[in-house]
Amino acid sequence: MPKTYYCWRCKMPIPFLTRDEWEQVHPLLVTDFERIKSHRLKDGETLSSAIAALRHGACERYAQITGFAETNPNALWHHHLDIYGPECPACGHLFRTPKASFCANCGWRAGHIHIDWMEISSLDDFYRRVFRQMEAPAWHGANLDALYDSWVTGGICPTGPPFEFRFTSQIADARLPAGVAGVILETAGRSVAENGGTIKIAEAP
Repeated sequence: MPKTYYCWRCKMPIPFLTRDEWEQVHPLLVTDFERIKSHRLKDGETLSSAIAALRHGACERYAQITGFAETNPNALWHHHLDIYGPECPACGHLFRTPKASFCANCGWRAGHIHIDWMEISSLDDFYRRVFRQMEAPAWHGANLDALYDSWVTGGICPTGPPFEFRFTSQIADARLPAGVAGVILETAGRSVAENGGTIKIAEAP
């Protein structure tokens, strides 16, 4: 089943095909571009004119699978998951290649934890966002004591400590129980003091 991700080439959210779905679309795409090439040789049209003049089986199959009406078959070459890496733990965008070690969208790398107070909607949301970035094990507790164990004591998450912490927006923007945001900051500071790493606190522009 296709899943929608932000496409950095198209600058919009796009359904991306799984391997099985791409195997249905790819042969049609090859045939479509053979027809486009023949049409251009025959009529002397530009690529964009030839694409606009013809029907494209690959686009039709892609629309059947995803429900998205793509009109440019050229775009389909980069709308399948096999050519990308995993989801970024911080922002959810795809890594741009399978071998990429950082997120080109938000800059996340393993060991980096970015907390934007304004984006956090609840305590559960905070733990969900942070656990993804920490690559926390499934059994990790969603409480401040467990967070201390991971950030300060260590030996729980493969990404650290040490961690590189970055906090943006104002702490008053966090929709968290009273005092919790302050404890989180204190724990990050303790992590850096005992294990190394960095902590940066800046308001989002």
